[in-house]
Amino acid sequence: MNDYEIQWVEYYLRYLDIEIRTNKLLLEEAETRHNPYHDPVTGRFTTAPKGKSKSKALTKQKNNVRLDSRGKPFKFSTVNLPPKEYANVMSEIGRRWNTCYKGKELCRLEFTDKTYYFENHGIGDYNVYKVKSNE
Repeated sequence: MNDYEIQWVEYYLRYLDIEIRTNKLLLEEAETRHNPYHDPVTGRFTTAPKGKSKSKALTKQKNNVRLDSRGKPFKFSTVNLPPKEYANVMSEIGRRWNTCYKGKELCRLEFTDKTYYFENHGIGDYNVYKVKSNE
């Protein structure tokens, strides 16, 4: 090998060494941003330990409530409805919105055999907070 080839090999080895160090730093940086609840044995992510929830209540009554599309909290907590019933109620409210509920904050819908009480924060922003049977 002549001097030029030796210099080229030395240069290439320095280049590889720099690449290896750079990649090692990137890997170390990535490791510092890991999930603290990662299980190294199974490789799965676990949940946070119980009792360490940092969520804060959104209202004075200390209960978590939904937010509307503008970030304003609803006054009452949401009643959980089955998905099909929820879809039917939301569809019916949307159908009647312009004629019955426009501009009203607290509303009532008599639909099928139940009465639904809900908050209205605009079209598409409804919160069903009470359901009564009409029997």
